[in-house]
Amino acid sequence: MGNPAARPRQRRPSIKTVAALAGVSWSTVSNVINNHPSVRPETRARVEEAIDALGYRPNNAGRSLRKGTTGTVLLTVSDLTRPVQAETVQALVTECRNRGLSAVIETLTGTSEAEWHLLAQRHAANSDGIIHVRPVRVPPRSLSTGVPAVVVDPVEEPSTGLVVACDAGAQMKRLVAALLEEGPRRLSLVAEGGRTASADVGRFVEALDEAGQPAGAGSVLLAHEDSWAAGEALARGDSAPRAGQSVVCASEELALGLLAGLRETGTQDVRVAALSVSRCTLEREPGLTATWVDAGAVACAALDLVLVDPTEHRRRPPFDVRRGAQAV
Repeated sequence: MGNPAARPRQRRPSIKTVAALAGVSWSTVSNVINNHPSVRPETRARVEEAIDALGYRPNNAGRSLRKGTTGTVLLTVSDLTRPVQAETVQALVTECRNRGLSAVIETLTGTSEAEWHLLAQRHAANSDGIIHVRPVRVPPRSLSTGVPAVVVDPVEEPSTGLVVACDAGAQMKRLVAALLEEGPRRLSLVAEGGRTASADVGRFVEALDEAGQPAGAGSVLLAHEDSWAAGEALARGDSAPRAGQSVVCASEELALGLLAGLRETGTQDVRVAALSVSRCTLEREPGLTATWVDAGAVACAALDLVLVDPTEHRRRPPFDVRRGAQAV
């Protein structure tokens, strides 16, 4: 059979081979590969047939070297167990693949500046951009990675840097209006009693005022943390929502925990609403009134902002409201 090492290696088809078979220039083949709009449909079809026939695969490493790019995007996320964050990361990975890019995912375990610096040293030189999906906190301004970085957060809106975020105030107003349209009910806000509480309460008060509600029309319930367990504990406590109330939760996790607790305690006729929930939560909880944004739209906005036009600084994807079919 001979020595396999001595056999001639089969050469990988090149872009010029594809061009020769399709009867076009190699630059036309490149335009087809990069989905350039100037290519005529019949020419595109001919080139794609030649690519399939030859089994041609672009040399991404060579393309990146010529363009001065790495073809890689770094995604950081604080908690992949939260549905809306996991859904956003999945949409980003899918959109990266659609654009011929690779995605590297890193989870952040703490809030120290040292962790951000370690992350930057490890990945920044090998990334075309960094996308922080609802980070534990906004990366320090002193951290210079040399590549553009964008923060994606469906609720909070950092004041500096590249940001993709829905308008939290507009979401609160739409939720409050949707709940009031269902009939006269006492409204309550459930928020974490931490650094974001004042912002959540301010949006809630402004939403009530715009809806024409008198002073004192709403109340605030503070949870000890932004989590499912905290929402469930609230439903069992002395300040738990009562029948005939509507409750706006500042996060998806608080809403899901509150719903579970209300069901376990047998509390009836409470309308629960939440800001910025995932599609899977909407499918699992048909009774939840919520605002939501398509994760694919968020992913496209983030990649465009960080890779295409970082001078724009801010993108606000549109959101929608889904009204729950029934109260708990």
